[in-house]
Amino acid sequence: MQNPNNPNNNPQYPPPPPPYQPPAQAPGSVPGYSAPQYPPAQQPYGAPMPVVPQQNSMALISLIVSIASFVTIPIILGIVGIVLGNKAKGEIAASNGMQTGEGLAKAGVIIGWVNIALYGLCICGYIAFVAVAIATGGSSPTR
Repeated sequence: MQNPNNPNNNPQYPPPPPPYQPPAQAPGSVPGYSAPQYPPAQQPYGAPMPVVPQQNSMALISLIVSIASFVTIPIILGIVGIVLGNKAKGEIAASNGMQTGEGLAKAGVIIGWVNIALYGLCICGYIAFVAVAIATGGSSPTR
């Protein structure tokens, strides 16, 4: 249908809608993207890092030596394990919480003492066996 008021007699269409306007953005931001969300900083720059207590290496060596004393050089390594364990316990106590491993040192000392006690009993048993063998003349019982 034609409009008689239109001089060109062309059909009249409604005006086009306005172009899409994106929502207002902060200056300097990319449209369609929001700023990344980062977790809050743990510590400000220049702040000292928390100090993590270190394990006392002498305590670990004490435990290893005490365990090894059951296999090689029994009594001597047991004594070394006891000495190292006691020295490590002293260092740990003097470190004011900066060193750990008191349990390892204690275990090294205990295992060292157990080693000395067991091998001491073995030596005493062997001496008693030899003494009995000498006292009986080393002969076998006769029938």
